[in-house]
Amino acid sequence: MKVVFGTENLPAESQNGVVALGFFDGFHIGHQALIQKGRELAEKSKKKLLVYTFDRHPLEIVDPPRAPLLLSTLEEKISLAKSFPIDFFLVGEFNNAIRQMEHQTFLKEIVAGKLNASYVVAGYNYRYGNQHQGNANTLLVDAPKFGITPFIVDAMKIGNEVVSSSRIRALLLEGKVEEAEMLLGRRYSLHGLAIHGDGRGKTLGVPTANLLIPSCKLIPRIGIYAILGCVDGKKLGGVASIGKRPTFGGKETVVEAHLFDFNEDLYGKTLDIEFVSWIRDEEFFPSQEALIHKMREDIEKGRKILMRLTKHTL
Repeated sequence: MKVVFGTENLPAESQNGVVALGFFDGFHIGHQALIQKGRELAEKSKKKLLVYTFDRHPLEIVDPPRAPLLLSTLEEKISLAKSFPIDFFLVGEFNNAIRQMEHQTFLKEIVAGKLNASYVVAGYNYRYGNQHQGNANTLLVDAPKFGITPFIVDAMKIGNEVVSSSRIRALLLEGKVEEAEMLLGRRYSLHGLAIHGDGRGKTLGVPTANLLIPSCKLIPRIGIYAILGCVDGKKLGGVASIGKRPTFGGKETVVEAHLFDFNEDLYGKTLDIEFVSWIRDEEFFPSQEALIHKMREDIEKGRKILMRLTKHTL
């Protein structure tokens, strides 16, 4: 997969192909179905598959207070895209010029013009153009006017529930990481630099690493979770705490991870944590001893959960 920033940098071999449109936050199973449809068209027509997305959520420009926290940063989105059969991953800048472009102009100048698309694939809820005037129906009507054959991918459901990025966000904010995993097609994860905290975990006998998480990234509900952590290519079981540390009068939300039987220095390294299951809410404890006792309970519960749900050797 070749990553391209800006339509002006598209190579000639990407032209006259199949274009998949969307923001693709999280690359959930609905997005994966869209990519699969694009791949089928590309193979049938012997063309390349190009995914066209934006560098930021459109609401960051259109209505910043309503812009959602992201399931995947741009860096993570590119990394996820590499797992799928995509030939070109195009990241366009979402700016006021794109925002104010009429929906037919977007199809004519961008999709037909700069991308030179033969086919276009989009989801049932795809919106484009000034004030979101463009949608799946207008795409079906207007695309052929510019020599493009359009395909709309229907909503994917699990049970009676439509798979969507907004639904996954809601589940994560409720701590329902196992349900979110079903919609994502993988475990939700946080990716960040391990930084120094106050060092209290080590003095309590449970060393932890604080994660520096980008401000645009969605952090699940406050609480304790069973996790799998990946550092230096190794995947290890562990537990993570998301919270304000009320026992010690904390004010800011902190993400801390403890990896089982890991004694190396994590600081300055990149750590990925995958959320496997919720354990409990964050609590206030009257003493350090009570907190230590509960932390050790969490570790035992975490080990049992990981053995049951991941068959991970601990």
